[in-house]
Amino acid sequence: MKKKRFGVNIGTASILIVFVVVCLVSFAVLSLVSANADYKLTQKLAERETDYYNACNLAYRDLNTIDDMLHVYEDEVEAELESRENLAQGTSDFLRTGTDSYYRKCLNIDGFDHDTKLIIRTYEVSDMQKLYVEIYINSYGNSEHYSIKQWKLVADDDIAYDEKLPLLQ
Repeated sequence: MKKKRFGVNIGTASILIVFVVVCLVSFAVLSLVSANADYKLTQKLAERETDYYNACNLAYRDLNTIDDMLHVYEDEVEAELESRENLAQGTSDFLRTGTDSYYRKCLNIDGFDHDTKLIIRTYEVSDMQKLYVEIYINSYGNSEHYSIKQWKLVADDDIAYDEKLPLLQ
């Protein structure tokens, strides 16, 4: 009489092991691809942040220069007003005369608009973005020489978008 063998054949175990190894290798490759994509994205973000903060540093350097110039202008206006002895005319006239002289001196600052009392500067962040800074020059006699009205990233106006879809060519 023949003995019947029950159990798993060697071939089935081998196929199962091959399948498990293929799954592990494919998950390892997917993990590697995902990690590489994350690394590239992190590098791009770090470069973008560095460019943004470089533009901010340039803007702050310009603000410091503008603040120094405004301080000098304020000292010059005070000296002019003291030499004219306008103090006897009253405080409001003194401030109006001082403010007019102060704003005339501000015309020496690059980008100063006398009508709006604004200095508008842009700093390049990337090929497609700029840092837009709008500075309001306060009137003469104010403890703060300027106030920042806007500080924002804006898209470059001359971006050419590719609106073509490469379907059915």
